[in-house]
Amino acid sequence: MEEFRNLASSDGLLKASSRILELARTEDFARSLVDLITEIIPGCIVAFDECHSDSDYIRLTHNMPTDEAETQRVFSRLGEVYQQSPVYPYYLNGGKIPVIDIYSLTSRTAFKRTDLYQDIFKPRSITDQICVTLERAKQTSTLTINRDARISAQTVAFLKAITPQLQTALAISRELQELRARCGVACSPQIALTPREKEVFHWMHDGKRNREIALILNRSERTIEKHVESILRKTGTETRTGAISNGLNLSGGST
Repeated sequence: MEEFRNLASSDGLLKASSRILELARTEDFARSLVDLITEIIPGCIVAFDECHSDSDYIRLTHNMPTDEAETQRVFSRLGEVYQQSPVYPYYLNGGKIPVIDIYSLTSRTAFKRTDLYQDIFKPRSITDQICVTLERAKQTSTLTINRDARISAQTVAFLKAITPQLQTALAISRELQELRARCGVACSPQIALTPREKEVFHWMHDGKRNREIALILNRSERTIEKHVESILRKTGTETRTGAISNGLNLSGGST
C-alpha cells in the first residue's frame, strides 16, 4: 500500500495505472482487479460484476469474507433488488458519467427505505458506495467501492483518473480471452468438465436457459448459474454461444 499512499499524486496514479494495465494479461481479470483495488484502497468492500445482455451470465467477484452459502444467498437477493439502486435507472435513461456516488442520485433517507439498503447494505454496515461503470457491446461491468463511512474526495478523484485504464484493461482482457478460446478450439484436444457441468452444457446446447435447466435437473437456479460460469471460464468464452462453439472439444472428468 505504501507505493499508492498518495493516490492523487502523479507518481501514485502512474504506478496504479501500470498495475491495472498489467491485469489485462491475467487469466481472471475480475479477481485480479478486486485484489488490486483492495490493496490500493484498504478498508472497503470491493465488488466487480459482469453482466451479458445476450445470456443469463452474471458474475460477481468481491472481497467479502463469506462462505459459499452466504455468497450465494447475497447474490440471489441482490439479483432481486439491484434495480433499486439509483445507478440502475440513471444508466437505463442514458446517463453517461462513469464514476457515480449513489447519493448524488438520491437522498440517504430515500435510499434507506429500499430493500437493497436494508438487505444488502445495512447488514454489512455499508453507508457509502461509489460505482465505476465500464461498458462494452452487450456487456456492462461495474466496479463498486463500499464502506462504512463517507468515501473521501481523494478516492473519488483517483477512481475518475484510472477509469480510462480500467476500460482499456477490460477490453484487452476480453480480446485475449477470445484469442485463447479460438486457439483452444484449434490446438487443445479437450476441455474437461465435471459430470454435472456436462449435464448443464448438454441443456445449454439444447437452447435451455438457466431457469429451465434448474427445473430439469432439480437444482436451484443459482447452482446452475455457477455451473454455467464455470463452463464459460473453462472454455475461455464470454457467452453461451461461445461455449457451445467449443463443444466439440469438451470431455468428462474433473479439473
